[in-house]
Amino acid sequence: MQVEIGPVPSTAATAWLDYAEGIVRELDAVDPKGVPAEARAEFARLIGEWRAAAAADATFRWQGNPAADQVEYLILALYRLGNRLSDEEDAGQRTVRPPEARRFHVVLVQSVLDALEQQGGAQAQFVAQLREQWEPARKDT
Repeated sequence: MQVEIGPVPSTAATAWLDYAEGIVRELDAVDPKGVPAEARAEFARLIGEWRAAAAADATFRWQGNPAADQVEYLILALYRLGNRLSDEEDAGQRTVRPPEARRFHVVLVQSVLDALEQQGGAQAQFVAQLREQWEPARKDT
């Protein structure tokens, strides 16, 4: 399947990537069982790839052709991790994600879910469920 992320200002992408990179490092150090090792490794790989795209231009754009099942796996891991981090932020246990990172986060989630939804069938049903439950996944965000 084809996934296209952007356009979004590279400054927003960099803010999110800095935050996400710190979270992945933290998970590797203190909570290796909370997010599977293969998901953490793929997040780290994508962060590096997206960081290069953000550095290349003032407007972030990225295109990839991952397998639909891999995309579904990673977006579910991101959803679960995001909920956990939000709960920790609400409880005062974690610094809040930088506001400038939100724009990239929403574009990332929407772009990935739009591509996954186009696969139809079970993937489209999965996306519909996420859109109901996850604020960045909603079309009105």
